[in-house]
Amino acid sequence: MVKMHFERVFREYGLPEVIRTDNGTPFASRGLGGLSRLSYWWIRMGIHPERIKPGHPEQNGRHERIHKTLKYHTAKPPAKSLVQQQRRFNAFCSEYNEHRPHEALEMRSPSQCYRPSKREFSSRLSQISYPDHMQVRRVYPHGDIYYLGKRLFTTESLAGEYVGIEQVSEDASRLWYCGYLLGLIDHRKWWIRPSRSRSLSSASGGAKRL
Repeated sequence: MVKMHFERVFREYGLPEVIRTDNGTPFASRGLGGLSRLSYWWIRMGIHPERIKPGHPEQNGRHERIHKTLKYHTAKPPAKSLVQQQRRFNAFCSEYNEHRPHEALEMRSPSQCYRPSKREFSSRLSQISYPDHMQVRRVYPHGDIYYLGKRLFTTESLAGEYVGIEQVSEDASRLWYCGYLLGLIDHRKWWIRPSRSRSLSSASGGAKRL
């Protein structure tokens, strides 16, 4: 259901470069790097999932502020019916986006500043191509891959997808999904240390979408 709504938004407005969220579902999980099936889908389309620190809503202050403004103008008190409530929301969107000046926008309205993304949405996902120096592994249904002759658990959220493995030393390899660094495989302890930077690419280059 959530994915369906994102598809509708992406078709209308195009694809963003980054989506910032909190750490709740469906944006995050307890899996590798805290990523969910939804955020892996974003990565596949070239969108960088960026999460605030747990318990720090001030890191997404603008988003929290619009919630407060929306509730104040439309739901205190709430309308007597869903139809009337929707009319309030529609009127608020028109006023907020097209007429109301915003101090952060130098007293312009959002509609005066907004430009749609040039990155168009496609329902057909492109194939993933990893650089030649990486080993490519398919993630099995239970989240495992086989690497260096042994089984290694990654995440069930990537079941059926292909990851790239970049060996950087005798004791460690980087694990990539598309151009997103998932973490560092420790060959001695045989586990994955999630990436702190979660960067989209590295000096050696991440994957390409064809």
